[in-house]
Amino acid sequence: MSNITIENIDASFQEAFAHHQQGEIELAKRIYEAILLVEPNHFNSLHMLGVAITDENPSVAVAMISKAIEIDPTFVECFNNAANALIKMEQYSLAIDCCNQAISLKGDYWEAYANRGEALRNLHRWTEALISYDLAIDFKKDEARLYSNRGNVYGELGRLEEGLADLNQSISLDPNNPEAYLNRGNIHQELGRLELAKQDYTKAIELAPNLADAHFNLSLLLLLEGNLEEGWAKYDWRWKRKKLDSDPLISEKPKWQKGDKHNRVLVWAEQGVGDHVFFGSLLPEMKQLAPNLLVQIDERLIPLFQRSMPEIAFYPSNQPVDESLYDAHLPMGDLGGIFRSKKEDFANRKDAFLVADKERASKIRQSLCKDGETLIGISWKSKNKQSGLKRSLELKEFAEKLTAPGIKLVNLQYGDVKEDLEQLKREHGIEILQCAGVDNTDDLDGLAALIESCNLVETIDNTTLHLSAAIGKTTTVHLGKKNNWRVNSNDQICLWYPSVNMNLEGSL
Repeated sequence: MSNITIENIDASFQEAFAHHQQGEIELAKRIYEAILLVEPNHFNSLHMLGVAITDENPSVAVAMISKAIEIDPTFVECFNNAANALIKMEQYSLAIDCCNQAISLKGDYWEAYANRGEALRNLHRWTEALISYDLAIDFKKDEARLYSNRGNVYGELGRLEEGLADLNQSISLDPNNPEAYLNRGNIHQELGRLELAKQDYTKAIELAPNLADAHFNLSLLLLLEGNLEEGWAKYDWRWKRKKLDSDPLISEKPKWQKGDKHNRVLVWAEQGVGDHVFFGSLLPEMKQLAPNLLVQIDERLIPLFQRSMPEIAFYPSNQPVDESLYDAHLPMGDLGGIFRSKKEDFANRKDAFLVADKERASKIRQSLCKDGETLIGISWKSKNKQSGLKRSLELKEFAEKLTAPGIKLVNLQYGDVKEDLEQLKREHGIEILQCAGVDNTDDLDGLAALIESCNLVETIDNTTLHLSAAIGKTTTVHLGKKNNWRVNSNDQICLWYPSVNMNLEGSL
């Protein structure tokens, strides 16, 4: 490499490219880099070094490939490889632009259609993603991963049997692709075929022992089935997934283990508000093991938790806790495996573990309805990025079947739904009350008081469900086929929440 000159650059590049093709990436990178020291604008070395470093440093890869594109804006592979790196950076709109440019240069470039489909899928633009995958398959009918990816999109669109057919085709073309088994397992679970889903997740793990999503999905399936001990044992795989729901705590202090004698323990928040409430049910039991218990939760929940558990010190989840205040720590999601590893442990559950502001609730009720009227709180929408659309219900159908003389409906839905409520009243004559004194998104203590003011609650599986169940309000949860393990049922009784009734498959 030290002997590279202007005269032998092309030969040196061919040597590097040969190493690259043989999987000797580090050696190829060193030669590309040496070439660029001699000739900084060497097109092929800029392009291929960008390709070589895409996994480890996608932003630098984009910069290098972009420089190559400036030198030759007609080289179609540059645009597609730039899209690869942009997808790794989660710059999906820019990736789509690159794919479109590649397709404009080469109309049958199936790899560009596939990458565009991947970018669109990550933007949840499912129908456009499906069109891109259709075109990719038109040009490359024997590429197994295309069927696997399109099968995923069919699943998101609720076209489960078509998704299953694609995944079967993918596996027939390449029976050793673990991602296809993982994706097919997800479809089987959507269809309620849990044993087949389990077989697929197990096969994916057999083929790729470190495939974190397969381990994690299997853990959730086991928890859904009530196989708590095995489910919790795999739940730790959540930290090894490509896309984490939370950032793990970085601390010099050790992680707390059951049996440790540390008195000062920090339980730190992970996942979303509903999870903070859900796992919060176990905090009193944790307090018995760690008398000086510190807990991070979403700041909006602190007034509600402080009223309910005054013996525990609560801190906002978006602010660090001084390490001098605790001797050990553990993530909130670990509480399940510690305190609910078998069904007998649920004898310790309480009908209610959070206490709403009763005085505020009384005033809210007086402002919304008269004595003798029934006040029903409703929530129909989930903003969960992975499954929110599948959990949500149509507001019109939901409200129509709850409307009756002597019943008033009040909005418990978080987020801005003013237009939805106005349209429902304007077009269908159904009024859903809005409590002016409560911001359902930012004032969660107020939302708990609003729930307390209701006679009962009708909701989908979302944050409203967890708040309502936590204060012990009689609640009906409307579920689809793919149930969340947190609201797993046993003869229509929610294992975690005694006050919750199950309504399967989302019907009213």
